[in-house]
Amino acid sequence: MACLPQALGRSEISFDEQVRLDIYYAENWSFSLDLRILMMVIPAILSGRGAW
Repeated sequence: MACLPQALGRSEISFDEQVRLDIYYAENWSFSLDLRILMMVIPAILSGRGAW
């Protein structure tokens, strides 16, 4: 699926920031958060933003 680092910047985010976002997700998981992430990931993938 997808995660917050993918939704918020993909390769533009440092490893430390990715870990922080993963911890945030684990501590604040909800179905609505999953839906928000999904809605943010689709445009990021289609635009190619942050892709190597």
